[in-house]
Amino acid sequence: MTRELTPFESSMRSDLLHGRANQWEVSSPRDELEKFRFFVRQIETMIDQAEESEVSSLQESIAGWSKEAQDEFWPHYYPIHWDEIFRSTIRNSVVVSLATFLETFLDRLCTHVALITRSDLRVVDLRGSTLERARKYLNAVGKFASPNSLAWDELGMFFKIRNVIVHAGGFTLASSYQKAIQQFCEKRKDIHLEHGSIEIESAFLEFLIEQLKTFVEQLEREFKSLCEQTRRLESP
Repeated sequence: MTRELTPFESSMRSDLLHGRANQWEVSSPRDELEKFRFFVRQIETMIDQAEESEVSSLQESIAGWSKEAQDEFWPHYYPIHWDEIFRSTIRNSVVVSLATFLETFLDRLCTHVALITRSDLRVVDLRGSTLERARKYLNAVGKFASPNSLAWDELGMFFKIRNVIVHAGGFTLASSYQKAIQQFCEKRKDIHLEHGSIEIESAFLEFLIEQLKTFVEQLEREFKSLCEQTRRLESP
């Protein structure tokens, strides 16, 4: 059943159909992902520099000690807070922020598809997570052919990791996702489990940003194709 659009919705639909939607965006999704990449690289560099500076200062303070005394000093006083607090907190926060970015993008995309098709977002069974709801809606209503099932499933794993970080402090042993995350980590070198706790390397964030960039670009191409098909059908 075709739904009636408000004047505002009709104006926005026209802009979307003719590729004039930039006025509705502060920045593109690709720009946002590049901001994440810039932040990750800059903050990692800053933490590295701060750690090196503190280690150098400690080395100077014990320069006159015997080798045995220095060897005994480091296990107790090496500044492990750069790893255990700063790197860990920042990397986990970026994972959570990237998930929020994707959820926002998918919600907006589904709204745009609803405008183009003049459909209701409740036209299909939309129970489940944001990712699952968007997948159902875009495939059923938008007739999106890509991303493929594997790409959606891979993003599903990303959300499992996000959920464990948010709801269990990154501790998988308290999560129903433990086995799935463990199997995922065993195949990679940039994310691993340490006594059941998720440990993320900076390389994983770079990987994740690239995955999201490809995923978003595929969805945008499908939406563009939907707009082109709709224009042809509606042209006099």
